[in-house]
Amino acid sequence: MQALPSQPETRRMLRFTGGFCFLFLALAWMASWHWQGGWLYEGVGTCDLVVGRDFFQFWQMGRAAWQPDPGRFYDFGHYLSALHGQLGAGYCEQQWSYPPSLLLFAAPFGTLPYLPALLLWSLAGPLVLMHFARRDDGLDAALVLLSPAAFFCLISGQNSFFTLALIYGGFTLRRQKPALAGVLFGLLSLKPQLALLLPVLLIAERNWRALGIAALTALALVVAVWAAFGWDAWADYLTLGLPEQHDILARPPRNIMACMVTLFMDLRAAGTGYGAAMALQGLLALAMAVATYRFFRARRDETWSFLFFAAASLLATPYAMGYDLLGLTLAIALVLARHRLNPTQQSLLVAGFFLPLLHYAAISFHLPGTALLPLPIAWLAWRKGREMAER
Repeated sequence: MQALPSQPETRRMLRFTGGFCFLFLALAWMASWHWQGGWLYEGVGTCDLVVGRDFFQFWQMGRAAWQPDPGRFYDFGHYLSALHGQLGAGYCEQQWSYPPSLLLFAAPFGTLPYLPALLLWSLAGPLVLMHFARRDDGLDAALVLLSPAAFFCLISGQNSFFTLALIYGGFTLRRQKPALAGVLFGLLSLKPQLALLLPVLLIAERNWRALGIAALTALALVVAVWAAFGWDAWADYLTLGLPEQHDILARPPRNIMACMVTLFMDLRAAGTGYGAAMALQGLLALAMAVATYRFFRARRDETWSFLFFAAASLLATPYAMGYDLLGLTLAIALVLARHRLNPTQQSLLVAGFFLPLLHYAAISFHLPGTALLPLPIAWLAWRKGREMAER
């Protein structure tokens, strides 16, 4: 699909502003680096974290995959004791939070020294994403790679480039190659909070083949972990890992509130109790599921469809960090390249592009509410998608 010559000024502004923010924040981040005991750390207040903090967890899973009983590290006390023995007693608290199926993918990285593994990971993610998006004429890769969401992904060593490749690859292939799309969607069981609405989309489109293969792929991962590491890995995840994740939602520190762009966390930041906040998040998720079903019952323009799905998915989940907004960023870049918008609509998408930074600043100043910004973006995509279908 050829790009329309629309919004060139807005895209240039986003490239410049996004690139400037990315460079400024990256330099500030690197200024906090320091070597100690053979490790490269970043300073984060009262304690230090290894550079690439979340990839460090992934790398640790890769190392544990080659050891007996890797599921034992889901025990928070056991894992923290192992970290302190490796990095010193002053190291920040971290915990395993991903399903044990990630052990299968982390194992190769665990055979490498940490910094080469981090470099490989940081380069491979954008390359994999751009591979799936290479057929999109007009996609401004700089808008995606220099966005605030990409910056948060970079500094944390997160897997958002890979998960977005699975989401967008499956989304664009779901009609022409439903079997391959189903495999990609099934691999998202590695990070299921981003795939809550995928079954609804596939049911609405009656894409039973993609839905069935996605379920079989997810089941195959469960069986593969069982075969490789034993059922104890899953048992430890269910009895130890999931409760620890629940504790983060139940008693979130302020820095997690500032990074987690969801209605649930906005309500918690405003002082709402856990039960009430989760109930309201559940109602929003149900509304997004109904809207997704209705939207995808009819065939829509694919660009507006992906923007709607990306925005609705963020609204549906209680657990989404700033780097998880990379899908919304990609969708915004595609819409700005392909469709003509009025200034108000462009401004809305620009705000969506900077949402990770806007949310962080708002929560830091005790101003919740920015997590609902994807709602008008989803409404815009709904309206535009239906308008184009009716022409």
